[in-house]
Amino acid sequence: MNTANPRSGDPVPPQGIAPPDSPDALLPTQSVRSIVLSYVVLATFWILFSDQLLAAVIADPDARPRWSIYKALVFVLVTGAMLYALIYRLVARLQRYQLLADQARDIVLFVRKDGAIIDANRAAVAAYG
Repeated sequence: MNTANPRSGDPVPPQGIAPPDSPDALLPTQSVRSIVLSYVVLATFWILFSDQLLAAVIADPDARPRWSIYKALVFVLVTGAMLYALIYRLVARLQRYQLLADQARDIVLFVRKDGAIIDANRAAVAAYG
């Protein structure tokens, strides 16, 4: 699965997969960026325009504080849904990598720079115990 870097001898992960000891090892960076960007855009528009929308929909100024609570709850629900999507994508990607590694006939070891084995596939466990 991994090939050795001819200059350093270090394993080179397949394109699009971060090395296990890198800060991005567990994060599907494209998914993270798209969700963070979506959150920033949504939050910006919500902060800038939700009070105006509330004023347009609720004519009574005395009722607006009560409806502001609902407005905040909607924001929390949307933020929670975006967080759920991020975690779901992360877990799905990790499960996909684990499945690929487990189904490989070759021995696959994920090793940190200090030599500690982080994870191993079934072939590695069968070969080394």
